[in-house]
Amino acid sequence: MARDIWQHSQYRGLVEEAPTESFASRWVWLDQKVQGDGINQIAALIWVVWRCRNLFLFEGIRSNPIVLAGNLCKWVADYCTYAKCVFYPHKRVGVKSNSEWIPPPRGVLKLNVDAHVGSAGKAAVGVVGRNEEGTIILTATQPIFQQSLEIAEAVADRYGMIIARRFGFENIWIESDSLNVISTISSSSKGYAPIFNVFDDIRHCRAGFYSCIFSHAKCSCNTVAHLVARDFTGDHTKLIRFDSFPQSIVSLAKMDLPN
Repeated sequence: MARDIWQHSQYRGLVEEAPTESFASRWVWLDQKVQGDGINQIAALIWVVWRCRNLFLFEGIRSNPIVLAGNLCKWVADYCTYAKCVFYPHKRVGVKSNSEWIPPPRGVLKLNVDAHVGSAGKAAVGVVGRNEEGTIILTATQPIFQQSLEIAEAVADRYGMIIARRFGFENIWIESDSLNVISTISSSSKGYAPIFNVFDDIRHCRAGFYSCIFSHAKCSCNTVAHLVARDFTGDHTKLIRFDSFPQSIVSLAKMDLPN
């Protein structure tokens, strides 16, 4: 069955020429000889040989190795196509990272956002809105379903925009400490992974503002949003404040301001 599989494959000649002193040396040699997804196909054929052997020895089934090999190679090719659409590395655009908190221009609300993914299924996003003087205008915290940190960070950006739109702000500046999220928004990358549903929402929402910019900040200057994302919401689905901010948040915000 192994002979049939290799004789019907395009890699017959390579397998015959490959070193035989060990599987490792043969594998490295083959990997250097094939290009593109060829090594994935070879791995699939090796697995088929092993599968045929186990079916015969342990279950008494003499399978058709050519059909099994053809089906698995098709599955592998389909998966590789899917993976390139979903997991392909996006070309990162040059995004400047702010190393200190920068006040927005007059008339612009700066919204620092962050996400917190905790234990026991708990996760939340936090938003802090400040004006050109660094004064806190609002804070918002909302629990979300626990998911990957990167998706949660994208949800935080979207939540900041939703809050701004809800309360009538037309000129906003969204700042996050997730470089991947900000880079993807800035590059307008497309994909099929679940996170791109959030990116599509962000781009749609962005069009509703007179001006809306995004920037990346290092964690050290996004600490207020970091704290707000961990704010206790009690029995509420969300917590939005326009005054009576906790002293810890006010003190931390003052530390951001230039001397």
